[in-house]
Amino acid sequence: MLGRVAWTSSAGLCCAVLGLTIVVAFSPRATGTPAGDDNPVAILHTSAGDIALELRADAAPCTVGAFIANAEDGVYDGTTIHDVSRAFVYGGCFLADGTVKQVQVESPGATENNNGLKHVRGRVGVRTTLGADGPLYTHEFYICLDRFPRWDGGMTLFAEVSDGIEIVDRIAASAGEDGTPSLIVTIKSVEIRGPREKAVHAFEHMLIRGRVLDMDGKGARGVDVGIRWKLEQDGRLRPVQSVKTDADGRFELEVRRRSPFGALVAYDARRQHGAIAVVRTFPRTAEEPVELELSALVLVRLSFDVANLKRTPEGVTAWFNAHVEHDFRGEPREIFGRVLEVPGALNRLECKLPPGDYTVYADAGGGLRPVASRFSVPPGGPVYDLGTLPLQPSPLAQAVGKAPPAWHVTEARAVAKSVQLGDYKGRWVLLEFWGYW
Repeated sequence: MLGRVAWTSSAGLCCAVLGLTIVVAFSPRATGTPAGDDNPVAILHTSAGDIALELRADAAPCTVGAFIANAEDGVYDGTTIHDVSRAFVYGGCFLADGTVKQVQVESPGATENNNGLKHVRGRVGVRTTLGADGPLYTHEFYICLDRFPRWDGGMTLFAEVSDGIEIVDRIAASAGEDGTPSLIVTIKSVEIRGPREKAVHAFEHMLIRGRVLDMDGKGARGVDVGIRWKLEQDGRLRPVQSVKTDADGRFELEVRRRSPFGALVAYDARRQHGAIAVVRTFPRTAEEPVELELSALVLVRLSFDVANLKRTPEGVTAWFNAHVEHDFRGEPREIFGRVLEVPGALNRLECKLPPGDYTVYADAGGGLRPVASRFSVPPGGPVYDLGTLPLQPSPLAQAVGKAPPAWHVTEARAVAKSVQLGDYKGRWVLLEFWGYW
């Protein structure tokens, strides 16, 4: 029978059951959360046969969603089950030649180590290290050979072997004293079967709950709470995604997980008051409500100096990021999130922002060098003038119209190394080059 897999996160080492077909025969459900009927299955097609994993989307949906994403990206293809230690076998990280497979790994948007699953024979998990930006994952995973209660609630379990556990046992039996198995089993590919939408949705989305308070500390009704706001050419502020607060100022907003941190911005209907909260989306749970306190918006002005440019840009796009201090394990850490995009400005732009600390990034494209400036908007003032940001051409743009550097040929085929471009006058020549600017 083909089963499904569940994956977890925990402090310690970084493992990820990403893209493997592993089957675990076990009797674990008596000691953990019963599996749901609509969990997907991962089939690890290995050089020793198929291993089927029941992916416990009912217990660890974000972790399962990340595992599915990694499996479908081929993260596990060509890796081996490479190590045996205590009550586990490890896989999904090293290639057959002993080198680590270098890939970009998708990580869950939440820690799901306390999901009720226990470390029993056949369970599959991932180990994590909690960094400043949340849990850090690699593409390594482990399969339990026996009961190991010490890791319960610490590591994230997200799957269980439903078929092919005998392959895992043969690998474990071939291990030497150093834990290296003589039976090298390579994962050729990972196939996902069954319903995947729920787990993928949990991985890609996050629900933010919170409340907006007015300047008297009461719930503010009808406030727009959203992400990635944009000042349109008609002067209206529009978010990529938003909801309105209810009569008590409360809201629920489901957003796509884009980065470890994001800025949640609230504007009242008249766009005279606003608030910003930079929220952790990695990890984040619905039990962490966000509170935003409205204050009077400040009109921010910024000018651009184009005196050093050979041509005047058609428009400058500016992005404003908010900075807040976050307590991480008792230590202050600064985090930031995108607040507002102002496109198409010419020599000057104006926008309304709540008081706070920001960085503005300005980019005019077309060979111009992006510029950035850090600033603080004080409360109380109706207008805050940022002054002028000088726009400079990029090093590549500065070379336009100038003679090229000396031609130096290091290798040539079918022609002499002394060849010059002038030798091909009147003929088409294809030049492929790269530069850093």
